Amino acid sequence: ADDTEELDAKIARAEEVEVDSAVVAKAKCRLAELRAAAEAARARDEAEAALASAVSKCDIDMLRQSISRAEETGVKSAIVAQAKARVDALIAEAAQRKRVEDALAGAAKGTDIEALRSAVAEAGKIGLDGNAVQTAQARLTTLEKEEQQRKEAEAKKEAARKAEDAKKEAAAQKAKVRDEAEATLQLAVGGSDPQALQAAIAQADKLGVAKKTIGDAKKALTTLQAKVARRDEARSALAAALEG
Repeated sequence: ADDTEELDAKIARAEEVEVDSAVVAKAKCRLAELRAAAEAARARDEAEAALASAVSKCDIDMLRQSISRAEETGVKSAIVAQAKARVDALIAEAAQRKRVEDALAGAAKGTDIEALRSAVAEAGKIGLDGNAVQTAQARLTTLEKEEQQRKEAEAKKEAARKAEDAKKEAAAQKAKVRDEAEATLQLAVGGSDPQALQAAIAQADKLGVAKKTIGDAKKALTTLQAKVARRDEARSALAAALEG
């Protein structure tokens, strides 16, 4: 600007003093060149500043327009290349954001809790927010609560099943022991040892053998005891006779 102003002033002075017109014409031509160069530099600086501003933002259309203007005005290719790289990055980010948004919306409509949890996590990684994320997070909370309730119900059901199995096992074991006691009792009833029969009756009664069976065994015990008493008495009488 200083150069053009100075040259402009000198041309005016030369015209006042009637310097040769060819020299003045040449000077005017140079002045026009300087002014054109200054205007080009100004436009280039403005385009570069606008490009730098656009690079700092996320508006792809604005950035493309700034790149076009920068190329027209001769901004350095390295600066333009950086801006183009920014456009490519923004396009990739937009595509990724669209993919995540679609996955998030789809997962929020379904019941696959792992797919929804993964979609919400990916949305968090890329900084996605808004109603879609809030809706998905609310849906995830609901599904997690339902899953927890389902697991608790299944755990209770499993515990009840195990308790029932244990009850049946205990009953089966009790029945087995009772059957064994009854079998032992029947053997003792058919035997000749009243003490063994008495012990078998006590054990059978303790283990819940049928009352009728116990009653029959007690009658058999009474009969056996009487028989043993008669035998012992006869033995004693015989022994006494032999001694006499």
